[in-house]
Amino acid sequence: MPQIIEPETPRLRLRQWRESDREPFAALNADPEVMEFFPSLQSREASDASIDAWQARFASQGWSNWAIELRATGEFLGFTGLSVPRRVLPFSPCVEVGWRLAREHWGRGYATEAARAALEVGFTRLGLGEIVSFTTIGNLRSRAVMERIGMRNAHQDFDHPGVPEGHPLRRHCLYRMSRGEWAGSRVKQSLGLVSLVVRDYDEALAFFVGKLGFALVADRYVPEQSKRWVVVSPPGASESRLLLARASSPEQESRIGAQTGGRVFLFLHTDDFWRDYERYRAQGVEFVRPPEQEPYGTVAVFKDLYGNLWDLLQPKE
Repeated sequence: MPQIIEPETPRLRLRQWRESDREPFAALNADPEVMEFFPSLQSREASDASIDAWQARFASQGWSNWAIELRATGEFLGFTGLSVPRRVLPFSPCVEVGWRLAREHWGRGYATEAARAALEVGFTRLGLGEIVSFTTIGNLRSRAVMERIGMRNAHQDFDHPGVPEGHPLRRHCLYRMSRGEWAGSRVKQSLGLVSLVVRDYDEALAFFVGKLGFALVADRYVPEQSKRWVVVSPPGASESRLLLARASSPEQESRIGAQTGGRVFLFLHTDDFWRDYERYRAQGVEFVRPPEQEPYGTVAVFKDLYGNLWDLLQPKE
């Protein structure tokens, strides 16, 4: 029997299907908003048949479309995976990466995170030379995920043979990624620390840890420089961190609260805008611009204890 591949990411577990997945999967397949860019909703029988077919492929080849599970809670989110399209397409033979998540889990980056894991399996463990993805022309949400995971528009639009002639969803766009393109996209850099000039370490900690709920990553004395090394991080963040740097000269003191001259300084992304907005208000955090729905997400602007402006932002998926 082949080895079953079940990858994990920092937040997600991609696994085989369970009986308990059938009901929530059928529910998302019957949701008109989830299925907006499909010709029709799926019946419970069709939804179950998909699970049965994918499980059969796990048994025969070790990979297919995985159920996505949130590692922290075990909650079922939807699916992502790799598959060979059933129909002959203009670019067949091919392997496709795809995804479909329940509506309540949109806007949190899960589709992007899961699809990246699927690509890694395809290129590193299966040795594929190319992976494709396709959707109807107007499905901008899925196209945005394709672009975020590094796929390129092949500009080879086609009529999908599974969609009836004359149907507005028949015309599809094709995205491609080669193994070489994937390897190049994995070059990674990140900003390890951003310095925030503060007046006093402890008053800054009282705000960022006490009011905003940031984690205290480091707080140690550096005797040779007569200062403390104080680092905080938003909850759940793996890379972005703030170095709370106490001003040590009149020039540095003049920058406290004005590091960007009155423009928004930092952008704090959240997976639940209203949870954090109400919590911050309850902690006495001052919002200077009320919540607004923008094309890129839900956003409001607040001041830190020194007057620097921050965006609180829940981006759209």
